[in-house]
Amino acid sequence: RPRWWYIAFSECSDAGEDLQMTYQMHLTNTGYGWASELSTDRRFMPHLFAVLVVVYGCLSFAQLHANRDVAARARDDSANGKAAHPFARILTAGVLLALGDSALSALHLAVFTSNGVGLPWIQVLSQLLSVTASFVLASLLLLVSQGKCISYIMVANDAWSMLRLL
Repeated sequence: RPRWWYIAFSECSDAGEDLQMTYQMHLTNTGYGWASELSTDRRFMPHLFAVLVVVYGCLSFAQLHANRDVAARARDDSANGKAAHPFARILTAGVLLALGDSALSALHLAVFTSNGVGLPWIQVLSQLLSVTASFVLASLLLLVSQGKCISYIMVANDAWSMLRLL
């Protein structure tokens, strides 16, 4: 839950004039040490994204390795290899997009902990990658729910028709 600071200024004299002032504030959570720039709800986000980068990195490595094996089987003109190849490519794209999202979020938070602003354009790009990864993986789930790569062979046209549906 986000924490908000509320600060009020008031003119208490009888002059009836508007309060004119210039101010600059920088509020931190000093008890958090290196994470003093982070709010209470985001205090452990750098740790979470570091773990996600490692997990998605391992998944990406495994998926890329599996993709090479599937591509090699597809060259042998086997039906199994041809059926799994589009599925494996879509899954690889989703995992790589999630890895990019986690890595960019970790970078933004690392900079944010040092200057309190971070890299806003990196944060926007990270959110874009997150939405795209969710879209790709949800599309893959929809294809699997229709029996693609399970009951019958999935072809590239199936993926395009699913994209048009979404």
